[in-house]
Amino acid sequence: MLLKVYSYYIKKNKYRYACLVFLLALVFMCSCQITYAETVYENKSFNENTTLVKSGSPYHLYGSTRIDKDVTVTIQQGVTIYIHGTVNVNQGTLNFEGASTSRVTFVGDNISYNAPTLVSSGGKISLSYVDVKSEGSLLQAFNNSVTHVQHSKIIGDLGQTTRSGSLVSLWGSSTLYIDSSVLSDTKFNKGIEAFNSSIVDIQSTDIHNLGTEDTITV
Repeated sequence: MLLKVYSYYIKKNKYRYACLVFLLALVFMCSCQITYAETVYENKSFNENTTLVKSGSPYHLYGSTRIDKDVTVTIQQGVTIYIHGTVNVNQGTLNFEGASTSRVTFVGDNISYNAPTLVSSGGKISLSYVDVKSEGSLLQAFNNSVTHVQHSKIIGDLGQTTRSGSLVSLWGSSTLYIDSSVLSDTKFNKGIEAFNSSIVDIQSTDIHNLGTEDTITV
């Protein structure tokens, strides 16, 4: 008798159970759709134009990453990228294309001495609406390289002990343009250094704690 009553109850409520299972499955699928993948590159060489999109974020770049001549790599708005080694821009282009409502997050944690996160040799680098946390040297530019920084925040790491060198160094008639940005908090003894007819052009930018000895040396 008890078995019959239980069977009757299950049959009577099977529609409710089916609806509940369907709703749970729908919630699970929706949660999967908003969970982004993680993309890892190790010693990656970009030899064709490439866009790193938000659906592949966060990105982790290990070792030596290379952007070849005449190749453009674009970091799409909303992307988070961790650079654990060095990105070499060899007459190519690297664009961080954030937006006011969807910024790019860029973390550089290459803290090896004299091993900057970004190295440009005759290349072009652009940072727009980017939040940068650099635990080591951020940029070394050579051979007429051009770097644009606008509407971005570049923050160093005050937790590190003071060390020689600079956050940014320019050589060989390279140019750095900075506009409407924030530069702060580095424990290098130099903030920005420019040599060999290189140019630093800074407009409407908040600068503080940038270099323990000299903020900008030209």
